[in-house]
Amino acid sequence: MKRGRLDRALRRCGQTFGRAAFARNPVAVGALGLFPVAAGAYQLQNAVALTLLTLAVSAPASVLFSLLGRRVPAWLRPGLALAAAGALFLPAQQLVNAFLPAAAGWAGLFAPVAICNSAVLSRLNEFAPQAAPWEALADALGNTFGFGLAACAVAVLREWLATGAVWGFSLEPETALQQPFFGFLLLGFLAAGFRAAAARRARRSVKRRKEDTA
Repeated sequence: MKRGRLDRALRRCGQTFGRAAFARNPVAVGALGLFPVAAGAYQLQNAVALTLLTLAVSAPASVLFSLLGRRVPAWLRPGLALAAAGALFLPAQQLVNAFLPAAAGWAGLFAPVAICNSAVLSRLNEFAPQAAPWEALADALGNTFGFGLAACAVAVLREWLATGAVWGFSLEPETALQQPFFGFLLLGFLAAGFRAAAARRARRSVKRRKEDTA
């Protein structure tokens, strides 16, 4: 009996993670967290640092909001989510400094961007209060993975085009490619790709249902 409950819980966690990371990718599908990616993800090292910051903020905050549940009125949640993200930023920054010392200055520079990341705040407001703690944690992990996947993909391309290297240095970097507008341009192509894939999966699903009922 307990084994069956555990299997169902793990399956739901996996489904929640997959939906948050891919089917509802916060950047490519939900158009959330665009400015942090466009402004900060111009090098792979920065994208990894931004992903770690997002993880260290969203995971504990999601569990906290799940435990609070609906005891917090809806009108108070946005402000509370922003306060929780701000309170968690300092320990999150220490985590980034421990794993990526070279990104320490960058993490401090983009503190407001990381704290106000709509990809995190939206899940704290909409999903976590209505989910069990383990499901809220799975959603936070999937949401962060999807966010980091998009950020790193954009960063790799931008850094390579700008410097000819990834996680490296160049003597003559093309600074124009490191500007936010170029990041938004790449995000547009990435979002189009995700949406095309989602539409294709939906068409296949409808086709399979018709075949099953035929």
